[in-house]
Amino acid sequence: MGELQGMFNGPTGNLIHIVDIKTAKGQLSTGISDFMDDFKLNNENNVKDVRSVKSSISKVANDLADNTFELRRETKAVFNNAKQENEILQSTVIDLQCRNKSVFTPPKDRDENLELFINTISKYPISKHKTRENLSIKEKKGLRKLKDSIIIKEADKGGAVVIMNKEYYKDKVLEQLKDTEFYKEKKRIKDNTIMRKIKHLIKKYPDSITSKEKDYLC
Repeated sequence: MGELQGMFNGPTGNLIHIVDIKTAKGQLSTGISDFMDDFKLNNENNVKDVRSVKSSISKVANDLADNTFELRRETKAVFNNAKQENEILQSTVIDLQCRNKSVFTPPKDRDENLELFINTISKYPISKHKTRENLSIKEKKGLRKLKDSIIIKEADKGGAVVIMNKEYYKDKVLEQLKDTEFYKEKKRIKDNTIMRKIKHLIKKYPDSITSKEKDYLC
């Protein structure tokens, strides 16, 4: 009885201290449990976020790879087409319909009958009889004076011959050229510049035109 009383009658600080420790342990345990629950929840959310980010990055990477492949394929196709067009242009002979005057002389004895006819005609005597002129001396002099002031042209229709004043004809031509609906004035380009560009193209595509056209242009 004395020991029991001594136990309860002893210093109360030890009992309070034990109670505080138990309370602190309980609070700490609860706090740790709550912290672990929060950490687990946050960790799961973070894992979800990381997975979402990884998925987005993977999708972007795949899209970028697809776009890069498509771009490479299109670029390759464009270069291949350009290369083929260039090869076709180099191997294509363009008939420009421009060449020097022919100096071709047909070989003789290609046709006996034709040669006989040519020889006979070439030896045929030419009449020295002069034709009578249909203009008087005065008219001929007047025509010579008008030579620099008139233009004689064939009419567009009917096959008639038209005589026009040169200044009138010039004014009519300029009047039509000034019609901006059909004509556009261009800046004057020096012939040397044009010829330099033509020679550059001929040098770049030597097989695109015939040798006769090349001689004419160069």
